[in-house]
Amino acid sequence: MFRSLQKTVLNPFFQALVVAVLFIWFVPLGLKKYYAKEVEVRTAFDKTQFLFTDLDHDGVSERIHTFINYAGNTGFCIRKGDNALGQWNYRGIWQPKTNRLMIGDYNKNGRDEIYLFTVINDSVMLHAVEYDIRPDPFINDRFIAKVGKSLQDPDIMIFPGKVTDMTGDGVGDLVFAINAGFSKYPRNVFIYDIVEDSLIISPASGAYINLNHNPWLYDLNNDGFDEILLHTYAADNFMTTPVPYSDSSAWLMVLDHKLNFLFPPVEFPGSTGSISIFPLKSSDGTVMIWGKHNHNNPFIENSLMFLADLNGSIIKEKWFSKDDPFFHIGGFSYHENKILNYGENIGFFQIDETLKITKINNIALSLRYPTFLDIDQDGMNEILLLKPGHQKHQILRNDFSHPVDLDFPIQDESIVFSVKLNGNNPPQLSVQGDQVWKLFDYGINPVYRFRIFIYLGIYLVVLGFITLIRQLYAIQLKKRYETERKIAGLQLASVKTQMEPHFIFNVINSIGSSIYQEKKDEAYNLVLRFSNMVRYLLSSSDQLYRTLHDEIEFVKNFLEMEKQRFPELFDYSLTLADDVDQEMTVPKMIIQLHAENAVKHGFRTRETGGFLEINMQKDKEHLVITVKDNGIGRQAASKISGQSTGKGMKILMQLFETYNKHNPIPLKQEVLDLTDHNGQPAGTMVKVMVPLEFNKEIF
Repeated sequence: MFRSLQKTVLNPFFQALVVAVLFIWFVPLGLKKYYAKEVEVRTAFDKTQFLFTDLDHDGVSERIHTFINYAGNTGFCIRKGDNALGQWNYRGIWQPKTNRLMIGDYNKNGRDEIYLFTVINDSVMLHAVEYDIRPDPFINDRFIAKVGKSLQDPDIMIFPGKVTDMTGDGVGDLVFAINAGFSKYPRNVFIYDIVEDSLIISPASGAYINLNHNPWLYDLNNDGFDEILLHTYAADNFMTTPVPYSDSSAWLMVLDHKLNFLFPPVEFPGSTGSISIFPLKSSDGTVMIWGKHNHNNPFIENSLMFLADLNGSIIKEKWFSKDDPFFHIGGFSYHENKILNYGENIGFFQIDETLKITKINNIALSLRYPTFLDIDQDGMNEILLLKPGHQKHQILRNDFSHPVDLDFPIQDESIVFSVKLNGNNPPQLSVQGDQVWKLFDYGINPVYRFRIFIYLGIYLVVLGFITLIRQLYAIQLKKRYETERKIAGLQLASVKTQMEPHFIFNVINSIGSSIYQEKKDEAYNLVLRFSNMVRYLLSSSDQLYRTLHDEIEFVKNFLEMEKQRFPELFDYSLTLADDVDQEMTVPKMIIQLHAENAVKHGFRTRETGGFLEINMQKDKEHLVITVKDNGIGRQAASKISGQSTGKGMKILMQLFETYNKHNPIPLKQEVLDLTDHNGQPAGTMVKVMVPLEFNKEIF
């Protein structure tokens, strides 16, 4: 089994697969199924917004441009393509952090109207323009409500709802809400009957309402009319002032289509408490009200999640202690008829009719309300989130898959997302902040269709690379093997050359002769020097190098034994400069071979008077070794029969050639034939230059 596993792991096809998978997994290749690309950007906006919507339902969006005019009042214009269809200016100001416009078709003529609210001093006013070739303003300065006094400018929030039939006359009515802060009034839901030019207002209430959640209009009892689910907060602005449904408590409140309470409001006491409610359809089709009562007060030890029927009765509840992670999760949304709960950096949870909480994913997001918008017009909403750090948004598909980043940081709470329809061309996403507007292409990545071929290409490239590496490694191994074989041969040859059988035979004979003649000291010296030579030879037998000290000692022993055999034949001197390091490494035989050649060949015809001079000194980059003799010279020696074939010199040259492949400064050798003043041969001089930084490693 181990061999089978080893065979698989070493298989280049398997190795390439592993590397390709890791590369694809960790290296961004731009092969996500969906992409978002910034195609247009405008900056330096000042209280200006772009909103795209298809007012005439022809498949091409118009652009509504809202702004503050030079007089400090509100205005907007409509553009279709490059053409401006009109501009309208109104007294009053926009309210910050609220949607500026509502879009709807109250008379069902296929052309939408544009509704907007302004605040003039202490009054909320309604205006409307119907889209046409020449858009028609048909509501101007319609008084809606008076705003209470505050410590500063009116601190109201206007929550646009939608245009839907709430009066049963077959045409649409305008549903919206207004919530005041320290101004206290109004805190109501309004229905404006456009045909009758009349207002229906919800009962007087101090309940602080916050309708940033969607939906807050939903047909709970299936009667064909929307009910209104109010999200309330105990802001405690009224304090001791008596008011119906005081904001010192949070309230479970639902209004019917006539703006009467669907059931008597249910009180949840305690300031800083909040009630968030959504419709929840059970498995049998029954619609219930899901709610969660949270507190911002750190001293409150629990929170409550509950289900209520349409009579306001709590039919199921679930308490959470402060130690429960769900206690601290306060983001709620409604998506695909499901209650979604989310927490910053911990992902989304789904809640069912049994109040069971199921984690959906671990998507990291900031605690801002997600936006649900059908960007690609496929009939399903995409999900837009603000990422942690508030520097980017993210688009996810309807099922939270295929995340795509949008390079758009949070600037204010009034970011406006809209879809720009382009007829037969793909729609685009418009993102508007308080200082920057950007337009993005969004859709299926065209490269994604070819991902299999790209992955296959990556695999083949990796396979080719691995195959090339294996081939280069095989070549390297072959060269290494050949080098090792060559080195082994050189090692063996160097051993044979340094102590050839003839030399050994002569030394043994000399030792025997000395013993026979009872020359004990001479025999002892011969044995000692011979043993030293053998020791130096054996200690470096597996190497092609030795220290300069060992080379010198080997040569000394050789020369002394030769002198003992032929006392009158020659003499020698060995000079070493003071700055030469004897521990430096040199190739074997680099001195010994030339000294031996001088004795064996240069002094061959002499009986006396031979002299061998060996000098070692340094220059800038080399150890310079000079071996000089006064022998008969190379030419005369070569003519004498029985002379050496030069095998030792060939081995040394092969050794130089091998080492020079691994040394930036090469080993060099020069051989000079010396002559006397008459031009006759007078010996031989060999100069060897060894780099001071000699690299003895061959591999």
